[in-house]
Amino acid sequence: MTAAPRPAIVSVRDLVVGFGNRVVLDHLSLDVLPGEILGFTGLPGAGAKELARAIFGLHAASGTIVLNGRESPLPGNPRAAFDAGIAYLSDDRRKDGAVGQMSIGNNIALSSLPSRVQAGFIDRKAEAAVIAHYFGAMGIKAPNADYAVNTLSGGNQQKVCLGRVLATKPRLLIVDEPTRGIDVG
Repeated sequence: MTAAPRPAIVSVRDLVVGFGNRVVLDHLSLDVLPGEILGFTGLPGAGAKELARAIFGLHAASGTIVLNGRESPLPGNPRAAFDAGIAYLSDDRRKDGAVGQMSIGNNIALSSLPSRVQAGFIDRKAEAAVIAHYFGAMGIKAPNADYAVNTLSGGNQQKVCLGRVLATKPRLLIVDEPTRGIDVG
């Protein structure tokens, strides 16, 4: 007896990404099944980074995405992606990941902030709980979450960035070279 096929939890259809007159990805479609980890690799400019950034709304693209059983156009910007349950961890934590002068806690709380705002006010108790949870869960090596991110090692900065995107409770997590710049130990 064969098991019934499992429905995809994420489907991307007819993704087209172009820059100027050059098409980087042309009508790409893919499905991700429950429990799958899907990886893309290739030389710079081959389309892996552009694919990740297009699904998160950082590159102009056309196509549709089915997530949580709902079909919609690809997000046009990161806020729309977060709202749809998509999070992205950049390979460049200094440029796209962490706000260096801000505290570890503020960095962790940043992307999920809209979920804690009611009537224009931030629920500080809920925010403190999110910060404490991800500060501990990520094993960030710092005396407390009040330290500035730019005082941390590269690996700890990456942990802060991962905590920040996980705090959005994404349905789809896209990681772009997540171990870049992290010590082997």
